Amino acid sequence: MLKTPALQCGFSAPAAHRFWSITAWPLLVMLLTGCGGGGGGSTGSPASTLAYTIGGTVTGLSGTLTLQDDFGDNLPLSSSGTFTFATPLTVGSIYSVTIVAQPSGSTCAVSYGEGSVTASVSSVVVECHPTPATGRWTWVGGGSTIDGSSVYGTKGVAAGTNQPSARAASSAWTDANGNFWLFGGLAYDSG
Repeated sequence: MLKTPALQCGFSAPAAHRFWSITAWPLLVMLLTGCGGGGGGSTGSPASTLAYTIGGTVTGLSGTLTLQDDFGDNLPLSSSGTFTFATPLTVGSIYSVTIVAQPSGSTCAVSYGEGSVTASVSSVVVECHPTPATGRWTWVGGGSTIDGSSVYGTKGVAAGTNQPSARAASSAWTDANGNFWLFGGLAYDSG
């Protein structure tokens, strides 16, 4: 009679059975796990290699404007409408749309031009406005005397001859849309 040794589980089995149950099955499971369960072929690109385009809309353009995305993808534009940069960017890349060259006679500004790529972008806004021939200011009417005093008629009564005084020490800036803003400053008295 063949006597088999007892297993730690409290029962005995023939040597061949012990080999398969204790040694071979765990090895077989580890080998199959190492395969990853795949069929050996590729079904798509990993997320890190997905690439999306960057674009948006230009309004008010007169002349030729050159935009740039990520310090090298230049895009010259000569009319208002939609635009898309030629080079797609991968997921997680940072995009930054800037103006390389302004059109002659206009000033353009970029809004919503920066972000992280998660999908195709079509929300970049470029607005262009004519630039007055004299720069930031265009004299429309009223006094044109440097450091001129104010001229007012009767308090509370509108009159065509009323004129505010000149200003000094004001604050000025241009916003993202190209609008020039002037605030405050010291006024010159009327007398």
